[in-house]
Amino acid sequence: MSDSPESAPNRPCPDRPIRVLVADDEPVIRRTLAMMLETKGYQVELAASADEALALMNTALPDVALVDWKMPGGGESVVRALLGRPDFTGTILLVSGSMDDRATPFADKGVIRVRKPFSYPRLVDMVDMAGRGCLPVGAG
Repeated sequence: MSDSPESAPNRPCPDRPIRVLVADDEPVIRRTLAMMLETKGYQVELAASADEALALMNTALPDVALVDWKMPGGGESVVRALLGRPDFTGTILLVSGSMDDRATPFADKGVIRVRKPFSYPRLVDMVDMAGRGCLPVGAG
């Protein structure tokens, strides 16, 4: 599958800054991603736990969600909550150093797995492509 816009899902780009939720319990990862994404014009919300991420999702759904699998409260609850929302049309990037079998069912729902350690510039590029609707499934 190509990374070109022709392979993008039929999803309109928002007429506002793209919202990105960064849900990770590691402060350095949250701060670094926030800085890099805000520099590119993204509206970034940060959560250090599943509970914080779920609370932020009740305010506004993200266009792209970067979710740490092993954060407090578990990334699984955040992914399930997003996928259970009919009004969520964004992309989920599930980040972890070790994926267990519980993450497997999400692969057929368009959730993209990203393994730690990751390259910050590459991850920001993936968010950029996902925000524009042109990130192919399986790109992680």
